[in-house]
Amino acid sequence: MTAVEPIRNLNDLKKIEKYLKAKENLRDYVLFKVGINFGLRISDILSLDVSDVKNKNMLEITEKKTKKNEKFRLIVT
Repeated sequence: MTAVEPIRNLNDLKKIEKYLKAKENLRDYVLFKVGINFGLRISDILSLDVSDVKNKNMLEITEKKTKKNEKFRLIVT
């Protein structure tokens, strides 16, 4: 199995964010921002819909691997 490494370069993260925002695909952009800011596993992120975060101030998920319930405060910037 190949190890997966996080993207550590801030410039690379900004480029990805800019690319996703320019595509005007809200779902991909939101999934990226949630993953980067909350450090969730991809298996937890992919099950989200825009409606899970749009106009909400709290995101609640059950992690697939650990089965733990997690709550995250959402702040729109």
